[in-house]
Amino acid sequence: MKNIFFAVMSILLLASCSTSKQSGLKKGSPEYSFFQTMSDSLGYSFLSPESNEVLISTDVFSVKTGDVLPLIYQAFGGQLTRASQIDSVQAKQLLQNFAVSDAEKKLILWEAGKNNIKISDDSLEQNMKNIFPNYNNKEAFEKQLAAYHITIERLKKDVRDQMIIDSFLNKNVFTSDVVTDKEIEDYYKIDKTASVRHILFLTRGKSEEEKARIKKTAQKVLKMAKSGINFESLVKKYSEDPGSKQNGGLYKDFKRGEMVKPFEDAAFNLPVGSISDLVETQFGYHIIKVIDRKKETRPLTEAKADIKRELLDKKKRELFLNYIDSLKKKHNFTKHFAKLT
Repeated sequence: MKNIFFAVMSILLLASCSTSKQSGLKKGSPEYSFFQTMSDSLGYSFLSPESNEVLISTDVFSVKTGDVLPLIYQAFGGQLTRASQIDSVQAKQLLQNFAVSDAEKKLILWEAGKNNIKISDDSLEQNMKNIFPNYNNKEAFEKQLAAYHITIERLKKDVRDQMIIDSFLNKNVFTSDVVTDKEIEDYYKIDKTASVRHILFLTRGKSEEEKARIKKTAQKVLKMAKSGINFESLVKKYSEDPGSKQNGGLYKDFKRGEMVKPFEDAAFNLPVGSISDLVETQFGYHIIKVIDRKKETRPLTEAKADIKRELLDKKKRELFLNYIDSLKKKHNFTKHFAKLT
């Protein structure tokens, strides 16, 4: 059961592209009740099931609240107790993240459609079998999906969309699969992993005025950290990163490409033992203390294949991000998040 949940959630989070044109959610539906409670009981009015505000607009489509709420519902498996554990800032950021993800996938699907990229029913069926081991047992499989409030039709649509996206990107975006021996040798010589402790001051979903106040607080804590006050005690008192606060802000032995770029740049470029100035990412302001860095320990001949794969993945990420940025400019991609209250 656990395996199917993670497989399904990966498909939905990475590839869901709702085409709903309805105004809000259907009254009386489980989704409607779910978000009515989130809106009324928790005060998250931006999650109201009656809402169908435009969150993102382009010159070929718009993404509305009514498109995104079903995705959030499925991500929580319809479990209100889980959803109720997130605060208002996290809920708002979740809505924004799903809106951006949905819009980006729709942009790629739009371009794929113009290029006449299609997936046959036979290819879809084969891929369903590859992804989901229990797919051949249709009755049991659909019962498992129902536990997470997902229909087989919806899942097939999402899988087909992802297959179209993959096919289009491989043919039109990921055009370079060349990694030279020199690139491999140069990559082999640099640090492979970094370990840091950090303090995060969240700014997601905050107003500019709130961000200015948060930055002032972060600067005061930075001064304390650089004066020699125990870093872990500052993490415990000030950090807002739930993923690391309880272990002293530690992120251990992460590779290049696993963190957002400003964070990675500080972790891999600052001297070991040093403390960064404020590092700003989409999450907020970070104070980073570099604990350790490690190089590849295997001989080059043994590590070569893995390094080549890492470099190819890195090139793909860069090509993808550049391509998405170009699509956003081409189609006047505009966020309308200021209206969320």
